[in-house]
Amino acid sequence: MGSLRRGWTGGQWGAMERVVGGSGHSRQVRLSAWLCAVWLALTLPVSVVLAQPGPPPDAAAVTLSASEKREVVLALAEVLRERFAFRERGREAARQIEALELRGAFRDARTAAELLSLIEEQIAPIVNDGHFRARYFGPEMVAGFSDAPPSADEVAAFHDEVRLRGGEIPEVRWLPGNVGYLRISR
Repeated sequence: MGSLRRGWTGGQWGAMERVVGGSGHSRQVRLSAWLCAVWLALTLPVSVVLAQPGPPPDAAAVTLSASEKREVVLALAEVLRERFAFRERGREAARQIEALELRGAFRDARTAAELLSLIEEQIAPIVNDGHFRARYFGPEMVAGFSDAPPSADEVAAFHDEVRLRGGEIPEVRWLPGNVGYLRISR
């Protein structure tokens, strides 16, 4: 799936048109490319849906023990402390969340859904960031997650993806007359 997407977003159709541009067959090639694009648009979403794991577990059906709730809340505080974009805000939010947990603010949550609701009510205002989200995935969904840094192969694949998507902009500057200049390399 990833290689199909990279090939598609890597400008395959544009390369095809450059090869045949100006010839008498360019209309036929463009029609073929258009038909291929329609076919891909209709079939790729189906294959993506089929490749996905089942729906996430129902958070309302998952009961949590006191120790599990504590572990979740303290892990959230730790993530904010260590990874929030604004370090001091992250540290302060973590301190406030730990104080809430010590006071028993999450004690009444019986299920993962109730804990998420309390997090939304009590922690989201502390974090005060429109990007903050908390969701329940369940252990089966996060089994493949890792905090380890990416391997050299994963970094290389990421760089290839960025390059194929045209994400390399090696030079950005203002020219005389207030003209913006972007040099894009492929």
